Parts: sequence; structure tokens; C-alpha cells
Amino acid sequence: MPHVPIRGLGFAACGFALALVAFLGARAVDVRHLLPGSSKHDAAPKPEAKTFAWVPARGARGYVVEFKGPGGVIYLSRTSHARLKLPALWTFRGRRHALRPGTYHWYVWPIVRTAHGLHRGRATVSSTLTISG
Repeated sequence: MPHVPIRGLGFAACGFALALVAFLGARAVDVRHLLPGSSKHDAAPKPEAKTFAWVPARGARGYVVEFKGPGGVIYLSRTSHARLKLPALWTFRGRRHALRPGTYHWYVWPIVRTAHGLHRGRATVSSTLTISG
């Protein structure tokens, strides 16, 4: 078996990656998972916090905000302002969640004062959110 110097293997991997890109017609190809010490999962986008805002409802004392994913409600919160910063990761009903690629529905109900106390009014936001991936 011929002796191959270890330091030459890095150049061989780069050469292989360049040959692969040339072979595939110079299309955008993620070859990071082919290199030593990398993982195919390194390229997955990491979730990040997102801020949602809406037009304030007249007389609102606060708002109830709800997000629904494919399996049902994934976030439910109350806020005093007409905006919400959704964390990158959160726990709801004992499960970890994040806005990953997919379709979500989100709703906002104003909390209004009536003669009988504070109540949830008619939804001021009923919208679809699509995260591409």
C-alpha cells in the first residue's frame, strides 16, 4: 500500500469538492458536509427571535396572542402593547417549540373593559405566516 502523507489529504478533499462542483455544472452546492470535521446539519438555519406588531385597538387594555402550527396551538401569551417579541425557542405545554420552515396561523384579540370586567374582544389579527426553508 503506498504511503500518503496526512497533510496532503486536506488538498485532496478540496480538490474533490471543486471537481464535484465542476461536474454538477457550477450549480450552487453545499459541500461543507463533505469536508472533514463538518456535519451536514451545520448548514441548517438556526431559529431566531421575531417581532410581531399590529395596529393598536381603541380602548384595549392588552392583547392575547396565539400561534398555531400543524399540531395545534404552540404559543399563547398576553401582552400590554401592540407588539410581541417571540423568542427563538420557547416551551408551551411541556414541549419545546421554534418557528421552523412551515405554515403558521397567528391571532390577536384585544382585551377590553366592559361593565362586567375585562373580556377578550373580536380578533384584530388573523393571519398566515409562512417560514421558508
